[in-house]
Amino acid sequence: FPQQGWAAPGGRLAPEPPAKRPRMEPPAGAGTVAIGEVRFADVAATQAALQLHGSALEGHAISVEADMKSKDGTKIIVRNLPDGIDWSRLKSHFEQCGLVKFTDVKRTGSTPITGVVRFSTPEQAQAALDLNGTVVDGHEVAIKVHGGSKDRTKLQLFNLPPHMQWQELKDFFTQNGIPPLFCDAMTSECITAEVRFVEAQGAQLAVSSLNGGILGGAQISVAIDQMSTDGTRIVVSNIPAGIEWQELKDHFSQCGAVAFARTSADMSPKGKGVGKGKGGKAPGGCFALPGGCDPLQQQIQALQMQMMELQRQGGGGGGGVAGGSRLASA
Repeated sequence: FPQQGWAAPGGRLAPEPPAKRPRMEPPAGAGTVAIGEVRFADVAATQAALQLHGSALEGHAISVEADMKSKDGTKIIVRNLPDGIDWSRLKSHFEQCGLVKFTDVKRTGSTPITGVVRFSTPEQAQAALDLNGTVVDGHEVAIKVHGGSKDRTKLQLFNLPPHMQWQELKDFFTQNGIPPLFCDAMTSECITAEVRFVEAQGAQLAVSSLNGGILGGAQISVAIDQMSTDGTRIVVSNIPAGIEWQELKDHFSQCGAVAFARTSADMSPKGKGVGKGKGGKAPGGCFALPGGCDPLQQQIQALQMQMMELQRQGGGGGGGVAGGSRLASA
């Protein structure tokens, strides 16, 4: 396999032709995680590389593990890499173990992601639920039955490592003796939500006791909705994708009677278009914007919720967005 990228002789960048400049890795900023892949010429070199687990690389104690998807056993995965490291520095570190055929450094977001898994039988799904709380790459994974699974064979997973893909999710369950029928690992996009209490005291208690708390493996933000004239409504942000209105309602019921709860995913065209509580269904429309973990995007989503509330109040409290659960598109 060819090595990825190249370095100028002597480590210097050529001042002229841009085409002759070495490929530069994008800088690693806050909010990204670097994961290295190294492939050796033979298994003996791979075994020697595994002995470097916990060794120091530019001041970082790296994690080295065998890539379980490598059929010939010559590939390793390296984690906890220093910021800004590129493929050539990673290659140099592992050349002490043997001939390196390929190296790469991938960067992913640092926000945990969610997953969905379906099994053949409810019994298999129940066995998978016993893995709730398992730590995977430093992330304590939360597992629950999917709210829409009538036969209880579909599960939701929260707080998965940002780099995890569906194949790795499948391998996780297969290695535990529970091969799934279907797996999907979703993006780290976060959603926002609206929760309305019967009394203002419930909203105040939610802010004072649950702001900064954990929901679905993520630290959520809870604030009084400034557009709420009676102080009974809160806006919740940084909710991991996959959390549904019922779980949201249950989470906040500890603070008081919840009259209504819905997430931005419920209100998006891709969602069911309903929020529920004591009042049953309520039409609405709010897009769950890409990059929802971005504070700016969260503010935009919160403003969309506030606009919907103004429309609701202007229409006598009945309507949300005209024409059902979708926002009018250009």
